[in-house]
Amino acid sequence: MRSSIKVVLVRAALVSGLVVSGLAVAPAGTAAPVRPVISIGHFRPTVSPDGDGYHDSLRVPIDLARRAFVTIRVRDVERGRTVRNGPLGGTQWDAPGRRVLTLGSLFTGVARPLPAGRYRLSVIARPYGDEQHPRTARATFTLHSGPVSLDVRTSTSAAAEGLRFAPGSGVRSRARIGYVLERRSRVTAVVAGHRIPLGAQPAGHHAWWWNGRIGGRAAAEGEHRVTLRARPVAPRSRAGAVTVRTVVDLTAPDPTLNVNRSTVYPAATVIEDSLRVGLDLPPGEVTSAQVRAVDEGRLTARLAPVEHECSWGDRGSPYYVACTLLTWDARTPSGPVAPGDYLLRLVVTDDVGNSRVVRRPVSVSAGQLVEQTGSVTWTGLSAPPATDPCFANGCGDYAPCASHPSERFAGGVSFRSDQAACPGTEFQSAVRDYGFTPPLTFGTTPFDRFRVVAVGGPTTPGDDDTAWVTARGGVSDSDGATLAADGSAATPWMLVRPDVELFSTSPRTRWSAGTSRPNRYDVATYTLEYTYYVPAG
Repeated sequence: MRSSIKVVLVRAALVSGLVVSGLAVAPAGTAAPVRPVISIGHFRPTVSPDGDGYHDSLRVPIDLARRAFVTIRVRDVERGRTVRNGPLGGTQWDAPGRRVLTLGSLFTGVARPLPAGRYRLSVIARPYGDEQHPRTARATFTLHSGPVSLDVRTSTSAAAEGLRFAPGSGVRSRARIGYVLERRSRVTAVVAGHRIPLGAQPAGHHAWWWNGRIGGRAAAEGEHRVTLRARPVAPRSRAGAVTVRTVVDLTAPDPTLNVNRSTVYPAATVIEDSLRVGLDLPPGEVTSAQVRAVDEGRLTARLAPVEHECSWGDRGSPYYVACTLLTWDARTPSGPVAPGDYLLRLVVTDDVGNSRVVRRPVSVSAGQLVEQTGSVTWTGLSAPPATDPCFANGCGDYAPCASHPSERFAGGVSFRSDQAACPGTEFQSAVRDYGFTPPLTFGTTPFDRFRVVAVGGPTTPGDDDTAWVTARGGVSDSDGATLAADGSAATPWMLVRPDVELFSTSPRTRWSAGTSRPNRYDVATYTLEYTYYVPAG
């Protein structure tokens, strides 16, 4: 005969999302339900520990049916963080029975005061002998800091930089000040001594939007503290107040604008020439980018802002800041635009709505460009070091594997990775990083490619030790070249990053040289060869 089974649900008072866990399954015919392992009883889900006698305390009854290890977890719902996670009592196993949690016991070991808002309480019981199957009871409660509290959106924004807004901008024209009343109260806003009655309002969430005016006059640019005062309508009630920092921002962005040069050659056949523009603002603040013909004022092109790192190599770092790159090749689907004078017109707008128009004259030439080659030679010791820390292999020229003056070549540099010169296991390579920007006339000669030629020989003549040299910092790092015996080696030609000078002062050419254990090699000279373009004729 089949035995029937029924599920007995334990009925409990649910307050503010309370959930009990550990419900029992009983055979048919059982008269009384089995108690859950852990449950939370009825309690008032609001507390305001400000000493005014109104809801100053919190008492949460916890019922444990079996011996268990109990932990308490309290999470700040609105800020998404756990503020307490630890055992209920001082012993490992808690005996069955009822306990009453107070505000103090809930937040044992937590830095006070806690911000006002909603909190979720979780009580987790791991029964003795059945620790792998924890039961959880949950409830939520609201913590007030007095008759009036700032809501989480307002308090978080104000803590960062104040509530910034730009009156009349049409974007963020007013400051939203959100607050929570624990009970019905008469509310007044106070700005610079000027009182603005907001009337009687019920308990709960509210918001007041300040338009940046004080007594009918526009507030001056800068910081203004706004105080919200709440007096409960109940007799003999104590009033409360909160203050929030607001910032009236009327200053439009004033970006630094750099261009690779002022003339673009769209008809050039040796390269695909383009005008490149860098701004120290994120793309979201470039609301319009246009090129217009000066003589006719007609729109020639709309440029799309593209995000670009403000400093070479910092993308992905915690200090990354976004800048904007604009590119114009002065071409249409039918070919190059007409030569002549043009105007680059940008509209930049910050996050609160302040705008500025930035203009820069540029020109288009119908001429051709021709390639030229330049070079610079240094001794190994006089070659310019890189200014970027750790941009290449490790952190460059550091002891105990630092480079040394060469004893073979006058003015040369010696890289020694043998055990005697470079002891230990942490540093097994002798490396030095270099960087240089060729002295080209800025704005008229596009800089295109470079390579590095190193000349040298083993520290001890006749040894078979080797070294390497690698060009870095271009569109991509080049393959390295190997120096062996007495002779020279050249890196492959590397395309230069076309926009380095738009965003930083970092050298446009970079290279590294060195040895790895157990090699010893001296570099006599480095020669930087580069190509660039000038107008034909």
